[in-house]
Amino acid sequence: METLTEFIIRLVELMEAEARSLRAGFLRLGVGMVVLLVAGALLISGVGLLSWASYLQLTPFTSPAGAAGIVGVGLLLLAGGLIWVAAKRIVK
Repeated sequence: METLTEFIIRLVELMEAEARSLRAGFLRLGVGMVVLLVAGALLISGVGLLSWASYLQLTPFTSPAGAAGIVGVGLLLLAGGLIWVAAKRIVK
């Protein structure tokens, strides 16, 4: 009977330690996800502002539609290059 009691006590202590570890892991994951979301929002804002600045720089030299087209093609080329690099790294 004593060994069964010791076994149950040790099992409960192990479960408590694992629960603490799991809680800490979830906290780290949550903080990481929030930081990642904020970084993503800042990245999108930065790309948008750079695109807008490029558009404003090109409008004196071409029509607004032409400037938008040039900026759009540039962004598509950049996105395509990033996708190509990511695909190369994933396939390896």
